[in-house]
Amino acid sequence: MINGVYEPSRFIEIFRDYIYFQDSVYDEEEKEIVCRYPQFFATRLLKQSIIKSVKEKSGKGGTYFGATGCGKTYTMAFLARQLALRCDDIKEIGSPTIILIVDREDLQKQGAKLFTKSKEFLNLGEVSVVKSRKELKEGLKTRTSGGFYICTIQKFCDRKDDVIGLINERNNIICFSD
Repeated sequence: MINGVYEPSRFIEIFRDYIYFQDSVYDEEEKEIVCRYPQFFATRLLKQSIIKSVKEKSGKGGTYFGATGCGKTYTMAFLARQLALRCDDIKEIGSPTIILIVDREDLQKQGAKLFTKSKEFLNLGEVSVVKSRKELKEGLKTRTSGGFYICTIQKFCDRKDDVIGLINERNNIICFSD
C-alpha cells in the first residue's frame, strides 16, 4: 500500500479526482464513493486512449469490459471528470461533450439517476436525458463544448423518413456506451 495507493502523487490524484460526491443540493443523502483499483487504472488507460484517438482522428477510444455490478457507471463518471478537468490543455478535446449511449431504458434510468446528480463532479455543465434524435442534434448544434447527454442506441437507427446522416462535425464529442 505504501508504494501503491500512498505513493504521494497517486494519493493526491485519487483524493482529487476519484472520490465521488453527488451535487451539494442532494446532501441530505450524502455518501462518497471511492474508486476501486480497477476503476482507477481503467480510467487512466481509457483517458490516454481517448486522447490518442482524438489527436489521430481514429475514432477508437478504447473498450472497458466489466461484469454486472462492477461499477462501470462510476468508472464512466470518473472518466468523464478526467476528460472535463484534466484535458483542457489538449486543444482537440478542450471541454468535451459526452454522450452516454445505452441499449435499454433501465440503463438510461440508471445513468440518469447518477449523472443528473453529478453536475458539480463532472464539471461539464448540463446533464440531459435525450428523448429524440432531433433533440440530440439540436442540443449538439447549440453548444460548442461541455454537456452530458444520455440516450438509447435506438436514436441512431436509420429510418426511411429520417436518415441519420452526420449528427455533428465537432471533434470533441466523446461517446461512452453501456
